[in-house]
Order: sequence, then structure tokens, then C-alpha cells
Amino acid sequence: MHTISEIDKRVWELEQREIQLGTYEKKSFELWQIADSKNKELMQMWMLGIITKM
Repeated sequence: MHTISEIDKRVWELEQREIQLGTYEKKSFELWQIADSKNKELMQMWMLGIITKM
């Protein structure tokens, strides 16, 4: 049994992966583009495995 936070985290991870693959809905992609650029950069680094610990 997963907790809500675990499910939300997994869904969020899948959404980020879809965004990277360019398959996510345009509206959500636009919201991603509006996101704080520094957080976005950190997340991209995390997705690429550059950051392993915070």
C-alpha cells in the first residue's frame, strides 16, 4: 500500500519524464516553462543524475 505522497511523487516523476520526452499536454508543458528557472535547472540536473543528494 502506497501513501498519497508516494503516489503523488511517482505521478510527478512520470509527468516530468513525459515533459522531457515532449509528450506531455501543451498546457502542462507551458506551466512547466513558467516554473522558477532555478528550480527547473536543479530538477533537470537531478533527472540527469548529476545531483544524487540534496
